[in-house]
Amino acid sequence: MIAIIYSTLWHYYKTLVSLNRGHKSTVFRVDYGRVCRVFSPRTFTMTRAFSRPVWMLSLALVTLGTSAIASVPVSQHSPKAAITPAAAHAAVSLTTMPDLRDQPAGPERKEAFISLLMPIIKEQNAQIARDREWLLTARRANEWTNQAATRFDAICKRYGVSCTSAQPNQIPWDRLLSRVDVIPSQMVMVQAIEESGWGTSRFARESNNLFGMRCFGRNCGVAQQGIDPDEAQRFQQFASVEDNVRAYLLNINTHAAYEGLRQQRAQLRRQGRPVQAGTLIASLERYSERGPLYLAQLRSLLTTNRSLIERHHQRSSEDRMMVADNVNAPRV
Repeated sequence: MIAIIYSTLWHYYKTLVSLNRGHKSTVFRVDYGRVCRVFSPRTFTMTRAFSRPVWMLSLALVTLGTSAIASVPVSQHSPKAAITPAAAHAAVSLTTMPDLRDQPAGPERKEAFISLLMPIIKEQNAQIARDREWLLTARRANEWTNQAATRFDAICKRYGVSCTSAQPNQIPWDRLLSRVDVIPSQMVMVQAIEESGWGTSRFARESNNLFGMRCFGRNCGVAQQGIDPDEAQRFQQFASVEDNVRAYLLNINTHAAYEGLRQQRAQLRRQGRPVQAGTLIASLERYSERGPLYLAQLRSLLTTNRSLIERHHQRSSEDRMMVADNVNAPRV
C-alpha cells in the first residue's frame, strides 16, 4: 500500500516540476540535496506558483519513505540480548510469573524468584511513598488547586477513608496517613515465598497470585483442585505480577484485619523508629488460619534468607541508579 501511494505522489511531483519549466515568473532556489539524501543532490528552480504544492509533496514522499523503512519487521533470527542480573532488576514490568519449577530447587530458584520480585515490590512501595510525601506536603498547604483536590479525593477513595477536599477541616489525617504508608520489602518477600512456594504454586503460575489472596464469589477466580466445588476455596486471578503486588499492599493497608499492624507502624513513625519486617510480622496472625505457626514460619524464612533478600534489595536500588545514569548520560 505504501509503495502504491508513494508511486502516485512521485508521478504527481514530476508532473508539477515539468509544468513549472514552461511557467515564467519570479523564481527562487531550493536545494533538496541539503534536506534529504532520498533525492539526488541537485538544485531545482521553481516558480512561486508551484513551490507550495511541490514542498508539500516532497514532505509527503519523505514521510512515506521513512514509514516504509520503519515498518520493515525485525528478523526473527535477530540475536536476543542476554539477561543479566542488572537487567532483571531494572525491568520492573513482569507480565506473568515464569515457571520456576524449571530452576533447580535451592539457591538457583531462590535467586531467580527474589531477583524477579524485588524490583516490583520496591517500585510499588515507591509509588505509595510518593503519595504519602504528597499528602504530608498538602497537609501544610493553605490552599489547594483543583488538580490537588482531585488527587486528594482519589487517594481517599483508594484507601477507603471518608474524607474530601471539600471539607478540609474535617480530614482524618492520622487515619489516612496510617494507611498510605510503605510495607517493608522483606516482609512482603517472605510472605510471597511462603504463600507461593518460591513462585512454584499453581496459583502463582496460572493466576499471578503470589500471596494466596482469596475471593468469595461463587464463580470468582480459580478454585482449589480435587475438592468438592461447594467447599473449595477460590483464589483471585491477576493480569500481572505488578497487579498482584499492588493488590496485596492495598489489602494490608486497608483491611480491618491488619488495623493493628497499621497502628504499630504509625506509632513507630511518631517515635522516629525504623519500620522493620521483624516487628510487623507479629501483626499478621489473621493472615492465615495457622495463626502463631504461620508467624513462626515467616520469622524462620526471614532469618534464613535475610542476607539474600537484603542483597537483592540493595542491588535493585543500585541498578535503578545505574539505569537512571545511563538515561541521563550525554549522547556522543
